[in-house]
Amino acid sequence: MKIIKYLIEFIFIIILFCLFKIIGLNLSRKISSRLFSIIGPKFRSKKNIEHNISLALQNTDQKHTNLVITKMWEYYGRILAEYIFIKDFRKDPSK
Repeated sequence: MKIIKYLIEFIFIIILFCLFKIIGLNLSRKISSRLFSIIGPKFRSKKNIEHNISLALQNTDQKHTNLVITKMWEYYGRILAEYIFIKDFRKDPSK
């Protein structure tokens, strides 16, 4: 069963990478950021995330914790979108 799940995730990521390559870096970041902020919380335990944030940021209220969680998913989405363009970040303009 895990193999099927991993295969579906792999195919989904490959499709996203192909789409990101076609639409470009900036739009890919926006789409991926939004996509992760919507579907990301469904794949991870919110309790676990909140616990880790409470350890790192002591004396924080629930509103701030929720903001940190939302931003975390958005940043994960942006990072995923940037993977396909990573070779472009390393280009030396003098060469």
